[in-house]
Amino acid sequence: MDDYENSWSPWSEWSSCSRTCDGGATYQLRRCNAVVGCKGHHVRYKICNMEPCPDGLDFRAVQCSAYNDHPYDGETVEWHPYYDEESPCTLMCVDSKGRVEEMAPRVRDGTRCRLGSLDMCIDGVCQRVGCNLEIGSKASVDECGVCGGDGTSCSKDLYHWGKIGTGCSVSCGGGECD
Repeated sequence: MDDYENSWSPWSEWSSCSRTCDGGATYQLRRCNAVVGCKGHHVRYKICNMEPCPDGLDFRAVQCSAYNDHPYDGETVEWHPYYDEESPCTLMCVDSKGRVEEMAPRVRDGTRCRLGSLDMCIDGVCQRVGCNLEIGSKASVDECGVCGGDGTSCSKDLYHWGKIGTGCSVSCGGGECD
């Protein structure tokens, strides 16, 4: 067996998804069988369970709410997600008094890095997710609305307008412009 090439075990089965809905992560593992090491990664990830959650709750909110029963400064408080741009994969929560606390060094795999973003935290690191829903992809939506497109598939405008402020004889359904 070569010291590097073909020295990996087969990939394991995919793990269970980190989420039941709204996008999570699953992974496969393999073991290096070479004495001197192997080229490549021992783990790979993909997105799973992209269907919207019926309750509409944000995954980070669910993780923060797990601390609602824990006393804080002698009182029970309700925790909500706090998005820290500097540490998007740290579980930060805020209470009704505006107190922000780090509840865990890492959010669970599959947690979105930012509101409205597909990017998700994997192993405590924010990973880019392209519009093709592949982790690590740089695919984005072009000006024509096509994922991974180059902007050449847009249909041509059907109408060309004249000068601004020109009037028409009727407001809809035909007519003639001045």
